[in-house]
Amino acid sequence: TKARFAMCSKNSRYKIERARRSDGVEIGFTGAPGAERVSEFIGYYDAFAVTKGVAPVQRTQFDAITNSQKLVIAAARDSEGEILAARAYVLGQTRARLIYSASLFRLQSDSSVRNRIARANRLLHWEDISRFRDLGVISYDMGGWYTGQGNEALLRINSFKQEFGGKVVDEWDVFR
Repeated sequence: TKARFAMCSKNSRYKIERARRSDGVEIGFTGAPGAERVSEFIGYYDAFAVTKGVAPVQRTQFDAITNSQKLVIAAARDSEGEILAARAYVLGQTRARLIYSASLFRLQSDSSVRNRIARANRLLHWEDISRFRDLGVISYDMGGWYTGQGNEALLRINSFKQEFGGKVVDEWDVFR
């Protein structure tokens, strides 16, 4: 665990530890979630999608993953139980692939609240990596890599992903 943590950038390690130590963030990790948890995630993600201008959850695909018992939902919550960041993964025998990731920081005008959400988001990634590793997962796929140069938002997402170490792998993304 220490060796994996050392692969993260110094910035991410600091923010993860700060979120763990002083932000009151609680992490939930649910494999094969029930209808209530699935509905909560979809509502949260769809609210995020509006703020970001992206498509909502693809219900047909999400339902298929849920019905196959391969869905994992993880969330970082504050002490009142409000979601700060949430993710959905499809889980294989040795691989977890991020399919949806959301946080509603764009709705916050207070920069200290936005920063707290950003730290919770990093902590959630780290805890997800650790929990999947405990389940025997050897590949944590953060869900894509932007290969262009023109979209600053996607380049920032690439930079965020790099902060966790690992490597970029060229693969196909297919839903059957």
